[in-house]
Amino acid sequence: MATTTTFTTKQPSESYGISFDFTAYLVTATIFTAEITATDLSTLADATSTVLDDTKQSNTTTVVSGWANGGTSGHDYAITCTIIDSEGATHELDAIMPVWESPPDSGSTVQDIYNNLQYRRDLNVNADALLPVVNMAVRSIAKRLYVLGSNLITGSLSVSIDISEEDAYGVLPSDFWGLKDKPYISGKTYPLKPLPSIEVALQYTTGTPQYYKVIGRRFYVYPAADADCTICGEYFARPYALTETSSTIPYNELFDDLITEYVEHYFRGPGWSPVLNEMLRQGVDLIATKYDQNAPVISSGINWDNLTGR
Repeated sequence: MATTTTFTTKQPSESYGISFDFTAYLVTATIFTAEITATDLSTLADATSTVLDDTKQSNTTTVVSGWANGGTSGHDYAITCTIIDSEGATHELDAIMPVWESPPDSGSTVQDIYNNLQYRRDLNVNADALLPVVNMAVRSIAKRLYVLGSNLITGSLSVSIDISEEDAYGVLPSDFWGLKDKPYISGKTYPLKPLPSIEVALQYTTGTPQYYKVIGRRFYVYPAADADCTICGEYFARPYALTETSSTIPYNELFDDLITEYVEHYFRGPGWSPVLNEMLRQGVDLIATKYDQNAPVISSGINWDNLTGR
């Protein structure tokens, strides 16, 4: 039985873990052997050694973990994970991993922002000076989206915890800004709860995790897991830094006009700082609330009977 999914678009320079969860197919069986291979869909050539590091492959009784790296920009790779379970049955999961140097959309680039600014005759801005300011705008927008809890900066969490390691913990993604919701263990039907106190942690040795705690980029579970596991969920992702004028602006063009105005006001001088902050807040809130389809919150402190004369 094969199921195909699509991984998040990967840049050639990125390296990170991927996983395949066979829980739904194993029932009472466990993984006996596992193999992950890759095929370049542009050439149909074997690309296992190109985009996978087999020295970092591992598995639990139900989940196979691999390591993705490299790849050619513009190519899609079919990643196939095949297992033989303890009862002799063969199962296969497939995924497509797109590789692009920058996000594969028709979005604007830093060069487009620069070109727009050339119509402002009273500004003299060069491309080199533009990059750090555009990054400031992108990061400021992301922070406001973080406060709003927006899906525009949401990433999918997949963190492996290997109990063979001393002081076992999971390593969170490098762009991790915080959990969006309660995480959960792959294959389980309940979310993990935040660790309420050190006293609670000291009550346990090992077992089925019920609580979690994040320290820096380390993810700990309590009680300590008695079997390898994968932590799933959603997290707020820090935007990638724009390093060239050809870099694509994030957010799928939703904030291009806002970023252009931010840059223009920035180069007009420090007196515009209060305007920048308010402009960003209003511009982000207007779009983000539409994108996330959040209903307006009505304060419970308003006496509607008095206002309506009832």
